[in-house]
Amino acid sequence: MGTDNLTETLAGTVAVLFDFDGPLCDVFAGRPAPQVARELALLAASTDPALSAKLSETDDPLEVLRLTHAANPELGLRVEEALTAAEVEAVAVAGEPTPGAVAALEAVRTAGRKIAVVSNNSGKSVRAFLGRHGLAEHVLEVVGREERQPDLMKPNPHSLLKAAELLEVDVTL
Repeated sequence: MGTDNLTETLAGTVAVLFDFDGPLCDVFAGRPAPQVARELALLAASTDPALSAKLSETDDPLEVLRLTHAANPELGLRVEEALTAAEVEAVAVAGEPTPGAVAALEAVRTAGRKIAVVSNNSGKSVRAFLGRHGLAEHVLEVVGREERQPDLMKPNPHSLLKAAELLEVDVTL
């Protein structure tokens, strides 16, 4: 997309929201998601063996969190803390930003638009990655996974609406 196309696309916009895992970073590139999911499932199953079968059906760490929290919120919090630690470790070895990510952030910022990163990953891991790669200066707000509330992860619009509010963007029509 050339600068003219970007300018046309951004006309009338106040802010741009970026997802994190994929558009900016391959979170589990260096520490595979299925491995993290297995570790989280083992943690959960050690306390609640009845969860073991259900958790063995997924290789998605976020789904392990959702399922565990739905079955046992207290255990879900322990899994969430372990997931946040795993995400921070993962972004440390994830490598460089996704190709085109830096250019996109710079172009949106140059166009004078506000930027927020909205993610189902922990805000702590997003901030760690942005800081490690010198990208934090481009981003005004980071809206990560709400603690103790995995039901608010996308596709729930909560994080998008929260980002809009933080950026003072009116989303009503």
